[in-house]
Amino acid sequence: MIISVADLCDQFSDKLHIAADLFRSFGGRWCFNGVIETVRIDEDNRPVIALLEQQGNGRILVVDNQAIRTCAVVGDRLAGIAQKNGWSGIVINGCVRDTETLRRINVGILALGTSPIRSAKRAEGMTGIPVTFAGITFCTGDYLYADPDGVVVSETPLIENIVATTPSIHPVFTETAPQPNGHYSQAVVHDGLAFLSMQLPINPQNPAAPHGSIEQQTEQVITNIQHILEAAGSSLAHTLRVTIYVTDIAHWDIANVLFTARFGAHKPARGVIALPALHRGYSIAMDAVAAIR
Repeated sequence: MIISVADLCDQFSDKLHIAADLFRSFGGRWCFNGVIETVRIDEDNRPVIALLEQQGNGRILVVDNQAIRTCAVVGDRLAGIAQKNGWSGIVINGCVRDTETLRRINVGILALGTSPIRSAKRAEGMTGIPVTFAGITFCTGDYLYADPDGVVVSETPLIENIVATTPSIHPVFTETAPQPNGHYSQAVVHDGLAFLSMQLPINPQNPAAPHGSIEQQTEQVITNIQHILEAAGSSLAHTLRVTIYVTDIAHWDIANVLFTARFGAHKPARGVIALPALHRGYSIAMDAVAAIR
């Protein structure tokens, strides 16, 4: 649920700590909120990795790198881990890198700036302690709300009291599925649903590989769908509808057997469309709509 920071300030100004306007937004999610988890580091991002590898459950990791700008705390790999494990956002008193990729990852990421240099590995950090920067103190267990208007922190949750909320639209990006080759996202998440773009049976590790048989193509395209769903916080078992595109309806019987094996007992709504051709000469493609877990 996305909370308007302006609405929060209007209705709960006496309960909020308002951060100074120091941050730039780098992630694919511009508006985010959740329970805070804190960590203080000294250029060594190993404690950040350890936390992001845990299930986030919608939490926000607040990282105090003491405003150091000589290295990056988070790049595309860590942001991808945060997305996969369900973290809502990361707020950094420091820098990030891989910014072109970060903007396609469905995690809110706020930082002071950028640095192309990776972090050092020279000291341990401290987790779960109060950290102070941007004029306020962030404590584990407090609640953070962020959008383009700013960042605020409350000691108590305010979601159930808010009057006006607007669901946001978030793009989904994962390196485990074919990369977009045009002006579109692998998927878009909105209001608890994931809407997937049509996926071809491209092997993301070897996009130039031979197409293979209809069996191989079907397996690959379902795998691509699965990886995007997981990056969006969903799964094959939460799929609501799948549309299958084939260039020869005679392929359908084979594709149906493999589809049944991969989806198991779950039976989503489904449609099959025969087309004269598909992009790059493939024989099958799919798109899907799924519920977020």
